[in-house]
Amino acid sequence: MATAAKGSHLDVVTFLLAQYPSVSLNEEIVRAAVNTGSTRIFAALLGRDSSIINMQLDRPVRP
Repeated sequence: MATAAKGSHLDVVTFLLAQYPSVSLNEEIVRAAVNTGSTRIFAALLGRDSSIINMQLDRPVRP
């Protein structure tokens, strides 16, 4: 799913979300969607799990 999100393939992301409802939306998938800048892809992920809006995607900075 991350590969489909990275490639901005909304139809594939939507298909995968429908076919595999038990797959959790991990950081890699969400980060791929965010990095594309595609609001449609991110909206599809939000439709599955609205809690991803609170996902921390920042890498911790070492002092």
